[in-house]
Amino acid sequence: MAVDILEEFRTIVRDVVREELAALRTGTPTPADSGPMLTVAQAAASLQVDVKTVRTLAYNGAIPFTKVGKQLRFERAAIEAYRAHGSRAA
Repeated sequence: MAVDILEEFRTIVRDVVREELAALRTGTPTPADSGPMLTVAQAAASLQVDVKTVRTLAYNGAIPFTKVGKQLRFERAAIEAYRAHGSRAA
C-alpha cells in the first residue's frame, strides 16, 4: 500500500513539473495560476508584458518577489496591485 501511494505521488509530481516546464518554455499560464505565488511567465501574462519586463520591474523594486532557488516568484496580490495602480506594489 505504501509503495502504491509513493508511486502515485511520484506520478503527480512528475506531471506537475512537466506542465510547469512547458509553461516556462511557452509562457503559457497553467492550472497552477490559481495559487498565491506566480512564476515570471505567469506574472508577465497577467501584466501583458514580456518576461524581461517583469524581471526588470522586480530587480528595480517595483514588484516585490521571492527567490525559490534561482527562480523568481511573485505574490498574486502584488501583481494585481501593480496592474491596478501601475506603480510600486507594496
